[in-house]
Amino acid sequence: MRRMIMAAASAMGMSMYVFMIVLVRMVMVMVMVMVMVSSMLAARVLMRRRYGLSGRGVSD
Repeated sequence: MRRMIMAAASAMGMSMYVFMIVLVRMVMVMVMVMVMVSSMLAARVLMRRRYGLSGRGVSD
């Protein structure tokens, strides 16, 4: 019985350890993607504003 409990506990610990590693990696990837997307959107908005202002200035 004790051996079974120990084996089950060790298996649970390993699975939890792997689960935590996978979760951390997923969170890191999600954060990286969010940062990349937000930076790209910000760059686009800035470029549009700059071009728009310069275009208006030239046209006016």
